[in-house]
Amino acid sequence: MRFLPPAASGSGDGLSRILSILQFALPALFLTGGLVLADILFYRYKLKKPIADLTYAAEKVIANDLDFVMPEASRDELGQLCRAFETMQKELLRNKRDMWRQNEDRRHLNAAFSHELRNPVTVLKGSLTLLEHEPQNPEILRRMAVYTRRIEQYVEAMSSVQRLEQLPVRCRKTSVDTLIAELKETIKLLSAEQQCDVEGKGWGQVYLDTDLFSHIAENLIGNAVRFAERRIHIFLSESSSHLTLTVTDDGPGYPEEILKNGPCPFQKGTEGDRHYGMGLYISRILCEKMEGKLYLKNMGTGARASAVFMKSPHDRRLREN
Repeated sequence: MRFLPPAASGSGDGLSRILSILQFALPALFLTGGLVLADILFYRYKLKKPIADLTYAAEKVIANDLDFVMPEASRDELGQLCRAFETMQKELLRNKRDMWRQNEDRRHLNAAFSHELRNPVTVLKGSLTLLEHEPQNPEILRRMAVYTRRIEQYVEAMSSVQRLEQLPVRCRKTSVDTLIAELKETIKLLSAEQQCDVEGKGWGQVYLDTDLFSHIAENLIGNAVRFAERRIHIFLSESSSHLTLTVTDDGPGYPEEILKNGPCPFQKGTEGDRHYGMGLYISRILCEKMEGKLYLKNMGTGARASAVFMKSPHDRRLREN
């Protein structure tokens, strides 16, 4: 019988143990390595860019810099998250611009109010000085009464604008033919001399604040009644996404300053001290509260005001032309 040397036997046992260990370790090692490699590849090609995009967007929002563009997102779940973040960014930017515009409007309104008050206050102060020397002069008393009434009207105009800015928008569903019927009733109350006609196109359902719509219509119709010579035409039209109220008159048209800068507070027309251009200004404010716009234009003979509204709250706001 032949016996193997002890060294060779020990070496064989060691090799067998190594092979046995490798038999179980290598599959686990390859599996672990594959998982690590898969994680690395998944992070690099699926997670790295969306996370970087979201981090970039979050840093911009934290810095109050909302005027940025999100990179194009993929179609997976993280891409949906990026698109949702982009929607939030656009909404924040829109709200910021609205806030800035409202602050600018309020600043212009306060500046116009201060400017318009200067003249009547000066006249009242001068009249008081004259009154000390001529206490029974009826002309001085009449002038003081006129300018006191003017200041009262200024204050009431300012108060009405601030109240309108605080009004909530309460939309409800109504039909276009109902709005047309209300316009016909309004024109009967506001116009007694001019020839007025109301037309409508479209008989669907709209979703808007009917009280604010009526307020805008009354302002535009009242403005047309003041300046029209013989005829006023009111047209309510409906498209797939918008509702448009158009009021046309055959009067002298809008001043160039209003067409250039838009309706502003205390812009006097041609009727003396009773009107301060507040009707068009208030209509513009209400249109913007309802995510719409007010357009003014001079025709060949006359003027045209168009108030454009979204038919549904799901529509986005009207973009600048």
